[in-house]
Amino acid sequence: MTGKILTVKEYAARQGMTEQAVYKQIKTGKLLTIDRQENGKQKKYIFCQDDQEPPAGSAPEQAQKDTPPGESAAGQSAAALEKAVAALTAQLEEKDRQINRLTELLSQAQLLQAHSQKLLEQGAQQPKEEPAEVVEIEEEPPKEQPEEPKKRGFWAWLFGE
Repeated sequence: MTGKILTVKEYAARQGMTEQAVYKQIKTGKLLTIDRQENGKQKKYIFCQDDQEPPAGSAPEQAQKDTPPGESAAGQSAAALEKAVAALTAQLEEKDRQINRLTELLSQAQLLQAHSQKLLEQGAQQPKEEPAEVVEIEEEPPKEQPEEPKKRGFWAWLFGE
């Protein structure tokens, strides 16, 4: 038993109904949903069966009419559990793919770190060149320059100070 996970908007477009009608069906328990945290926001996804995608407005009411009253609740809860298990299995498969990718990236990072360390060690082992002989040059004291007259500001110019 396989299924698809659709957003509320996608499900509404497929069923030919408004998003508000889909949310109403979710609230009454007619649709199985999965809540996920994405970018800091809680999003609802609807779990749909690939082989049994019911048309709008026909799901549980017709099933209850076709089956005896004692079996309808048990059958619906078993179907809901199977849907939940399938959805959780799909989530686990996605997490496994993410873990494998992160493991590959980690091993690449470790290889790069080892290579960088090896290059640094090779650079440290090379003999350092001794600097050429330093010749000291005696510096002459700076020549004294005559002091420039102090500049007067606007107010000093105006009042003559």
